[in-house]
Amino acid sequence: MPSAQRTVAFEKACVLFNLGALHTQIGTRLERGTGDGLDGSVDNFLRAAAVFRFIVDNFTNAPSMDLAPQVLEAFILLMIVSYSIFWGGLVGLVRLVCPRRQTA
Repeated sequence: MPSAQRTVAFEKACVLFNLGALHTQIGTRLERGTGDGLDGSVDNFLRAAAVFRFIVDNFTNAPSMDLAPQVLEAFILLMIVSYSIFWGGLVGLVRLVCPRRQTA
């Protein structure tokens, strides 16, 4: 069913939403067995959260439930949890590569 919008704001929000989704995909597909891969995953999850936050802060009354503030807030929390999980992996990798010296 075709639909018409009176402004381009909805289209802008949709493009930004897809950009956030793209960052989540990149974050999940990077090789997390290396420090660079973990850094990239963390970076992309944080970028996705920032894009979703931008949409919440700047676009109101979206005609789509995908862009409802409650849905976007859930996505933001999901990105923060993903960031936390991967950051914990990064910290674990750093501990394996650079263990602290044991002092007697």
